Amino acid sequence: MRRETRRGTTLPETLLVLTLLGVLAGLALPPLARLDDHAAVLAARETLIGRVVEARSLAAEAGGATLVVRSDPGSTFLVVGADTVRRAPLGVDGVRVDRAADLDFDAMGLGRFANATLRLTRGSASASVVVSAYGRPGRR
Repeated sequence: MRRETRRGTTLPETLLVLTLLGVLAGLALPPLARLDDHAAVLAARETLIGRVVEARSLAAEAGGATLVVRSDPGSTFLVVGADTVRRAPLGVDGVRVDRAADLDFDAMGLGRFANATLRLTRGSASASVVVSAYGRPGRR
């Protein structure tokens, strides 16, 4: 009497494993999408802070400058006198700025505006850049 050994898996076993893997993947996707939105907003915030610092520096060199921030799509223009020196997006698609703003800097690199708060959003993620009246950017 010879006993048969069973090799491999049956179709129902394979389908059960694939179903469980699909359910686990479905549960993991929303947190991964939120993480991607958060990373995109933080990258855009750091880009915007860099543009503010660049505008202050250029204002001190050229006798004044304006950083123009447009809300949708999130983009910036660095203007000296009547010339646009640099035009660039905030870097990541889908990141929006809550409002448009013109940040004017005088020849000393100081802001010629009241404190400005620019809120960046994408999906459920958000971050803010606060530019003081002195022209110093801060993160929130």
